Amino acid sequence: MKTVLVTGASGGIGNAIAEKFALCGFRVIAQYNTNKKSIDDLNNRLCLQGVKDAVLAVHADFRDLATVDQMMKTVNSTFGGVDVLVNNVGVSLYKLITETTEKEWDDIFALNMKSAYYITNKVLDYMIDKKCGKIVEGYLVRNTSAFGIIGLDNLRDNEKLEIVNRYFKGKRATQANIVVYG
Repeated sequence: MKTVLVTGASGGIGNAIAEKFALCGFRVIAQYNTNKKSIDDLNNRLCLQGVKDAVLAVHADFRDLATVDQMMKTVNSTFGGVDVLVNNVGVSLYKLITETTEKEWDDIFALNMKSAYYITNKVLDYMIDKKCGKIVEGYLVRNTSAFGIIGLDNLRDNEKLEIVNRYFKGKRATQANIVVYG
């Protein structure tokens, strides 16, 4: 059985992604920060559909990398590693830059940028060792931060995807995808 880690799984899109993977027979690790109830509700919905114990809720706050390290220790000791990573965590801030505090800016950067780097780095060794794995980079809220992740903001999405896949091919991971929601 394959294992998928979905970051931001307590939100609407992440929760739907986690549900779909569970219904397709994956073991799902659903990362949340403050809303564990959403993951519990997902497990209850799945149970009503005959899918039991498919989703493991794990806490991590990507602004505190020690919690991410603890999450990955739990994931690795429970499942050995992650076959599929869905980088879905992120936030938006609807304020003028003149009203945005430095802490808010740092939180946005940590959640939208550093989280993708950090968690990908944590799962990549396992994928490389197995010579397979998939990374899905979803960036509904990362569109304004995508330049930092991809580094090529003026390219079309298919060009960005080609460059990202070329990078991961050099690292011997199987595939990386960029998904633009909406």
